[in-house]
Amino acid sequence: MRFYLPLFLVLISLLVGCSPAPKHEISFYYWKQDFNLNQAQKAILEFNQVKKLYVKFFDVTWDSRENKAKPISKIDFKMHAGKFNIIPCIFIENQVFKQKKSPEIASKVYELIRKIAQTNNCSIQEIQIDCDWTDATRKAYFSFLSKLTALAKNKQLITSTLRLHQFKYPKKTGVPPVKKAVLMCYNMGKIDNQKTDNSIISEAEIKKYILESDPYPLPLDLALPSYHWGLIYRLGKLTLIVNNIDRNQLKSFAFSKVGDNKFRADSNFYYDNTYFCKNDILRIEESAPTILLKCAEILGKSNHYFNDIIFYHISSNSISNYEKDFFSTLTSRIN
Repeated sequence: MRFYLPLFLVLISLLVGCSPAPKHEISFYYWKQDFNLNQAQKAILEFNQVKKLYVKFFDVTWDSRENKAKPISKIDFKMHAGKFNIIPCIFIENQVFKQKKSPEIASKVYELIRKIAQTNNCSIQEIQIDCDWTDATRKAYFSFLSKLTALAKNKQLITSTLRLHQFKYPKKTGVPPVKKAVLMCYNMGKIDNQKTDNSIISEAEIKKYILESDPYPLPLDLALPSYHWGLIYRLGKLTLIVNNIDRNQLKSFAFSKVGDNKFRADSNFYYDNTYFCKNDILRIEESAPTILLKCAEILGKSNHYFNDIIFYHISSNSISNYEKDFFSTLTSRIN
């Protein structure tokens, strides 16, 4: 004897068994010098079906003593990248492009990327360049991007980061000569100002830059923060940045709370390896889930569309502040 399910039950079972495809592919930055994922990081990546990791390969700085550009903080792969598609990220100090005769560094940067990738068996499909260019350095930086694109010969896609002011004012700041850019939606406040509430991310700043701007002339990915830090002000001036400071540990030290996220040192002491002087002000800044969700709502109401969503960064200390499904919940609210 055969039994037949009613048609509507068959349809329901098919719908339940097939989850909708996510609107955006989720990726993460990896911004430590040693590439070595722990179990907590692997679990987040696995749960969110992450395929791409944006890994800082090295920085390029200007050595005034030797009068030349130099690579520093080169990545050291302590483990194989495995199934992840590794996107090399290169941070270049703006000072490099301020020289009267800008150094020809495109070939050296490309060759070092190729060497690191080859040594660590990474197949490179994209290279991301991060530089906060200005009017004075735009010509030299854009020339560098064009030369790097020519060297890549369609083997790798060259992309560039965008700060919010570069996104909002493309006619003034210029549009980089690349096929895709990444909007950095963090580090948007005045970090040097002791009165700033949160320089990492702000609803007011996102509204000002995102809702009041025209569509950008390049396809865009979006980078959002997933980190926290402590800023130490001494005599009113920013003195030190302490990464991954734990708010819950502060009660064990001589701090007095002077604001929602501000604390005053009541004596001289060491906090881990950081020395506090009496009357130093510590401001703890976070990309808290509640703030990120509110900002996602703003982005979702804008007239801008973003492709991949990249979170900065997959730090083992910060990632524990988020539930595994938080990142997919967040990205579902963004256009």
